[in-house]
Amino acid sequence: MATVDSVSPETATEGDAAKSSFIGRLWRSWRDKRNRARSRQLGHVRFRLTREGVHFIGILIFIFVGAVIREISLLILLAGSMIGLLILQWRYNTSTLVGLKVARKVPRVATVGQDAEFDLRLLNPKFWLSAWLVLIEDKVVKIAPNKKRIAERGVALLDTVRPQGVADSSYRIRFHQRGEYEIGPSILSTRFPLGLGRGWRTIDN
Repeated sequence: MATVDSVSPETATEGDAAKSSFIGRLWRSWRDKRNRARSRQLGHVRFRLTREGVHFIGILIFIFVGAVIREISLLILLAGSMIGLLILQWRYNTSTLVGLKVARKVPRVATVGQDAEFDLRLLNPKFWLSAWLVLIEDKVVKIAPNKKRIAERGVALLDTVRPQGVADSSYRIRFHQRGEYEIGPSILSTRFPLGLGRGWRTIDN
């Protein structure tokens, strides 16, 4: 004769709770990893040559080719110094934007047809490197009642932020339709010091 073991409701409940807890831990772990990866991706500093930088590259190639063909040492030295300027532009852009933090103060009331002022505060946590000519851009997206990307955006330019210092700025946006809007994320960019390239970084705030 076969024997059937009975399972009490308490035991079944404990088993379901343990299983649910295990699934919950896996879900939280995966969510945390995804959020960290997204933060790293958004916080990565990107660099791109400007139009002036592309022209600079063209002149550099012309000088280098002419120096090699004609075997002129001074032109080779000139080409090397121009390459050094490009490296300086790239290195300074990336080093300036790393670590910068932006805090945004949203107005309590925004009325259609009137300007709403947004206050920004930029924090530079570095001990030795100042941030110069940092442009802050905030995207504006309408999310209700219909999600729609609008052309409006907030822009503020900060001249300088000293090491371990903060700088304040603001911008104004005029909303033309009633609804719910999402402000951000913020994009920090700079072309300092030579304007040959533009570095930018997205902050998910």
